[in-house]
Amino acid sequence: MIPKLKSMSQEQTKFIDDLAVALKSPGARGLYFPLGREQRRRANLRLGRDVGYGLRGLSEKELRDILPTLYSRLLVVNSIDSTGVALDNKDFLAAIRQGM
Repeated sequence: MIPKLKSMSQEQTKFIDDLAVALKSPGARGLYFPLGREQRRRANLRLGRDVGYGLRGLSEKELRDILPTLYSRLLVVNSIDSTGVALDNKDFLAAIRQGM
């Protein structure tokens, strides 16, 4: 569970917590973490945009507080397999901002 920020709504906190759990399901792993390196890169960019969509409405301060945790919490932890991490933090954060 992520720490609750004073200015984050319960819905936004729940969105991130639920997403972290949902990404561990077999269906989500196949969607966002395929085994091919280039397919995974594209899927991880899509994940970033999807996360950004869910974080719309947060202030810049809230984003500065939460964004640094998302790469390891959502992407790296789910990429511990033979393909590994296909996207760096900078590109993941750019995809999140694109989805907003």
